[in-house]
Amino acid sequence: MFVAAIRQANLYARPLQILTRYFGSRDINRLAATFFAVNADGWALTCKHVVELMLDEGRINDRYAGYRAEFARVKANKSERRKVEKKFGYHRAELVELRTQMAGLGTGRFEIQARLHPHFDVALVRFPPFADISSFPRFATCDGPVPPGTMLCRLGYPLPTFTNFAFNATNDQIEWLQGADCITDAFPLEGMVTREIRNEEGFPFGYELSTPGIVGHSGGPVFDAEGTVWGMQYATGHLDMGFGVKVGDAQQRAILHVGQCIQPFVLTEFMAAVGVQFAS
Repeated sequence: MFVAAIRQANLYARPLQILTRYFGSRDINRLAATFFAVNADGWALTCKHVVELMLDEGRINDRYAGYRAEFARVKANKSERRKVEKKFGYHRAELVELRTQMAGLGTGRFEIQARLHPHFDVALVRFPPFADISSFPRFATCDGPVPPGTMLCRLGYPLPTFTNFAFNATNDQIEWLQGADCITDAFPLEGMVTREIRNEEGFPFGYELSTPGIVGHSGGPVFDAEGTVWGMQYATGHLDMGFGVKVGDAQQRAILHVGQCIQPFVLTEFMAAVGVQFAS
């Protein structure tokens, strides 16, 4: 049903590779998110929370660089080391490193233009024009919400498998590796539109899908069998089903997980408002 549409979405969707590390640990956490290009000028759509993470990269890494510099001066003195940790506010659950890499754009801090939606989890980012993208999505033209019963498919990059990174113990930091496997396959997941999602004012800015989005689907396009984009995945909802399930000796609440997506008219009105061209 979605074979041709998935092939088409793979032409313009790309993963953002994300690495994180927490204080006192050498373990690297591997994550991903999704962008999808909307025109040849380098503009792409994703979630606001993804862009905010990217923009926070410099602050997080600069803070830890300052800590490393002070720690190196007092390394032999345990009491002074504790003072440095307290000064920088670090503890075992504190994020100390964040590294991001966009497919085809290299590593390091991105020189990007960002436009964040004032109300919803939507953002536009302008990268240098993608050398490997020449096909762009067509957006649905509708003034109202997507009707329940509509079958759609999302595409993104959960379950990442890229291995192009390592921990440099000498420098106490994560490093991207050249020549290692940087591929993460896209993961499509279909679902049926179930209900509208409304904000506190009752505005239907989103809708549910009957299947959950997985971490990594955030920012990915949601499209029909013809490849027309009908929204963007932004979160997963967890609905209490109203009864318990016995797991071993414990009783747990039964939870239904659903996808949460932005309505297509929210995306197109935002692009039009900031002057970003798109196809419809």
